[in-house]
Amino acid sequence: MAFSKHSRLLVFTLSVLSVTIAVASAKFEQKLLSINQKDKKVTFTFYHFDSSKSVILADVSENVGDTAAKQHSNAAISASAITEFTYLSGKFVFPPTSNSYLIKDGAITDPATSLRSYKRTFILTDDKSRHALCYAPSVSETELDYALQQYLTTSKTKFTSAVLIHSGNQCGFYKTNGRYRPYYLKELKKPAKALLVK
Repeated sequence: MAFSKHSRLLVFTLSVLSVTIAVASAKFEQKLLSINQKDKKVTFTFYHFDSSKSVILADVSENVGDTAAKQHSNAAISASAITEFTYLSGKFVFPPTSNSYLIKDGAITDPATSLRSYKRTFILTDDKSRHALCYAPSVSETELDYALQQYLTTSKTKFTSAVLIHSGNQCGFYKTNGRYRPYYLKELKKPAKALLVK
């Protein structure tokens, strides 16, 4: 039976709508943020996603990019061997005793004191099951706190928590790019784990 003109239009419209919804549930962002009062700026990288995506913690085979590609992931960041969380019904749940919180309930947990600079990966979350995988280039804890406070006040998503996942030369960020080469900020040393978004 041949499709009528209206049926074909409906099928086409539903196809476009489903692609639009898939794109809307994840977004790549790079943002130039000030890291101190002298207005020194560096680029932070974010992969925004919502509860329609699944999240897993996987052992790294060769590197973060290879692990993400083999798992058919949309995005990934490096994670330390001691990273702990559960992902239930689209929400991250971290151990209540976790000392990895940079921001909890919208406030800086402990004012940073370390001036040593490292690459860092972390997760942002809000109360509506919206999240972001994040990568910061080599910044100190103080600089990271400064940049996060600025970002959280300007972001359209009102993130309430930031949790550090890794720091050091093992930090990397990976995002697929359709048929093109993936966007990959490659780690310098192999991390133990990768946090993958599918």
